Amino acid sequence: MPVNHDGTDRTTKSLPDSFVFIVTYGRSGSTLLQSLLNGINGYCIRGENGGVLSHLSRAYHTLQDATPISGLRTSSSPSPTDHPWFGGECIDLRKFGTSLCANFIENVLSLPEGTRVGGFKEIRYHSLGDYLDRHLDFISQFFPNSKFIFNKRNLQDVSRSGWWRDQSQSEVIRILSKANERFDNYASCTGNSSIVMEYDQYKDDPETLETLYRFLGEPFDKDSVDNTLKKKLTHLQHI
Repeated sequence: MPVNHDGTDRTTKSLPDSFVFIVTYGRSGSTLLQSLLNGINGYCIRGENGGVLSHLSRAYHTLQDATPISGLRTSSSPSPTDHPWFGGECIDLRKFGTSLCANFIENVLSLPEGTRVGGFKEIRYHSLGDYLDRHLDFISQFFPNSKFIFNKRNLQDVSRSGWWRDQSQSEVIRILSKANERFDNYASCTGNSSIVMEYDQYKDDPETLETLYRFLGEPFDKDSVDNTLKKKLTHLQHI
């Protein structure tokens, strides 16, 4: 029987009321943002998972986009046993997507009992290219009351930080500029479910984070925020 770190049975846990996803690229200061959110009572925002959720959404969309399956599902009669897509009409896309995300929540996020708001941060969204919108739509569809926090940082600084330094600076800036553009466009189309944050603003000025807390519907605890911002993150030592 799968258990949580506190020994309780995972299968007895209820889903959080809502989910928050930090959408960004590497060396953007997103771990600081993750830490800030985890300072809110009832929040459990996990770290990266290698972008595994995007593979689950691609599996869902593979079935959704399969024209033969769509044809079978709209047919008035079942497919014959010699049909190359035999049984395609039996596929329940809604249940498939729901079960994929339920499995992810249970076995990847593995949220502790009492979590009000779950989620995670991921830095691999820039690699999704034009698929980004469909992936985020998938998340919105199958995670209740989901919200997106798009985190950006000065790209000159990003290109000189971490592993980005080993790549062409102009190419890094080109790729991440496109990512920023996609972030802005998606946020502008999703209203109250998305917000764009600028690391270069909130890292030195906690007051600018009040907008984020208001977006989340949470009280802004300046003392707690100040303490988190003062804490040195070891992985940022060479940022």
